[in-house]
Amino acid sequence: MNNERGFSLAEILISMLLVMTGLLAMAHTMGKGIEANYRTSQEAQAMAYAQQKIEVLQTLPFTHSDLSAGTHSDTPATGFTRSWTVTTSGSQKTIRLTLTRSVTGQAAPVRVILGLVRMQ
Repeated sequence: MNNERGFSLAEILISMLLVMTGLLAMAHTMGKGIEANYRTSQEAQAMAYAQQKIEVLQTLPFTHSDLSAGTHSDTPATGFTRSWTVTTSGSQKTIRLTLTRSVTGQAAPVRVILGLVRMQ
């Protein structure tokens, strides 16, 4: 009788295929995790710039040019665009602030929208 022990070539190839599939799945998951982490940091930065502008708009005099009716914009940092639209109704001003940043390789930009109502 032939009692040879060991693995056949087919068994080794199948096990290598299973290991490679697992490694590729892990690599894909790691890439998506890094991408999500980067997007989250961009969203946090965008939120900080939006909150910063809202705080400034809250402290401005009611007649300041940044609170005049219409659309205004500025650039708080490279790649970020901050715009706010002011509508006036009697002694009340409604401000809608939008901060946008396009992230390379992602279809949807990072966008933060905040609202503020000021009374005279």
